[in-house]
Amino acid sequence: MKFETIELDENDLGVDVTSNFNQKSVSPLESESNDIEIDVDETPEDNQNPDTTTPKPKVKPEEKLELEIEEPKEKEKEEKQEETPLDYKEVTDYLISTGIFEDFEGKDEFDYSEEGFKELLKEQVAAKAQEAFEGLTEGLSEETIELIEFFKNGGDLATLAKTQEEIQDWESADVSDEDIAESVIRANYSQKGKSKEWITRHITRLKDEGSEAFTAEAEESKTELANSAKELKTRQLEEVKQAKEKRDFQIQQFNQSIAKQINSDTSFTKDSERKKLIEFLSLNKQLKNGNVVNELQIKLYEVQNDPKKYIELGKFLQDIDGYKSKMEKKATTQAAKKTFIKLKDRTSTTQAKSLLPSTSSTVKSKSPFEF
Repeated sequence: MKFETIELDENDLGVDVTSNFNQKSVSPLESESNDIEIDVDETPEDNQNPDTTTPKPKVKPEEKLELEIEEPKEKEKEEKQEETPLDYKEVTDYLISTGIFEDFEGKDEFDYSEEGFKELLKEQVAAKAQEAFEGLTEGLSEETIELIEFFKNGGDLATLAKTQEEIQDWESADVSDEDIAESVIRANYSQKGKSKEWITRHITRLKDEGSEAFTAEAEESKTELANSAKELKTRQLEEVKQAKEKRDFQIQQFNQSIAKQINSDTSFTKDSERKKLIEFLSLNKQLKNGNVVNELQIKLYEVQNDPKKYIELGKFLQDIDGYKSKMEKKATTQAAKKTFIKLKDRTSTTQAKSLLPSTSSTVKSKSPFEF
């Protein structure tokens, strides 16, 4: 399983989401729509001197209406095109025919949904990466390749390197040297749980039997110690590999569960909103230390370094339902206030107009007695 590696190298961004995942539905993110405003300037007419002034070209009202209607229609068409589902089987067949994908068994029964294609893409990329890795590692020693694999699986290089060093030390030990031979024998029986007194008595008996018996015992101890270190190395490699497989399985289960719950949430109005939230909550970012996190955990880390945002997050988490209700009430109050201001302004304008003198051009009839 491949992940995008990011520069953040913190050891812990929060809780382990794979171990304490709640199966309740995930709340969707709300999207904000932006209103499109088109401002068309009108060209004023010059009626003062129609004989000498050439009138400027005017924008016809019909042209303005076309401008106002045309852009939203284009955006609607774009949205419809974006929402057109892809034929992932057709895409897969094309990629196989061009050699980008390797052909695979069970192709006819494969789940060619979006999620299924994503998993297939990961497998194909991993296969290509493995192929490239094998090409790069060609000519390297077996020990070096094991170290690389161990590191790829999330193991501590220092641990495996120490074990490898022990193997080499025991295999290269020169037991023809009496002091080295004695150290090897002591180390071997000490590892078997023998006491220092027992080991000292045993070495004394070996020396009394002669150098041949002493050296033979040292050679045997040397081999046993090297084999023991090799067994330790095998266990370390296997444990890290199994831990990696278990971790990948947990991540896959978590991501699938998140996607399933979001896709079943009917409060979304657009599929694009679902996809964005799935991407935001899925574990798909790998830190330098090997930990796999999601964008939410990265955001939480960033919030922790901003006191104002951290306090606001605390208010929200302390009482999620109460916080949401408070925000909704605040928004309703602000909307009502804006409506009241608009009505007030409109009433003031109407009253002001009623106080203005009449501009009627009606001529008052003269009295017959007025001269």
